[in-house]
Amino acid sequence: MRKKVNVIIVEPSMRNVLAKVHGSCMSAVYNALAYRSMSDKAEAIRRDALTNYGGKLVSKYIWTKY
Repeated sequence: MRKKVNVIIVEPSMRNVLAKVHGSCMSAVYNALAYRSMSDKAEAIRRDALTNYGGKLVSKYIWTKY
């Protein structure tokens, strides 16, 4: 079965900047951009990625077992 998910695409150099600006590790940035985390810090990372760092919101399909 396919499932549609939203993801924010950001250049690799901008992901490093996002991690430094927010005082997070790279895994926290990856999880925030993939909408796996819903914390306040993750929402701030997503907002900055879209408004200040050239991020683009895209939808993609993933395959699930269920």
